[in-house]
Amino acid sequence: MLDKFRYLKLSLALVLMVVGVKMLTAEWLKHMLGSSFNFYVLGVVLLILVAGVAGSLAIGRHKPHHR
Repeated sequence: MLDKFRYLKLSLALVLMVVGVKMLTAEWLKHMLGSSFNFYVLGVVLLILVAGVAGSLAIGRHKPHHR
């Protein structure tokens, strides 16, 4: 099952990087984006995860099955 999601590890690594950068720059982000900047970060995280799953499924369809 996990071999279907080829880009999931990469997506999760990017999510961890985004969360780490968010933690380091929280005050600056709050100043630049307003007090609801967490919703923007959540949107970025969801976008990364959806792109990873969609990319994995799209690549999986084009790859021939080996038995």
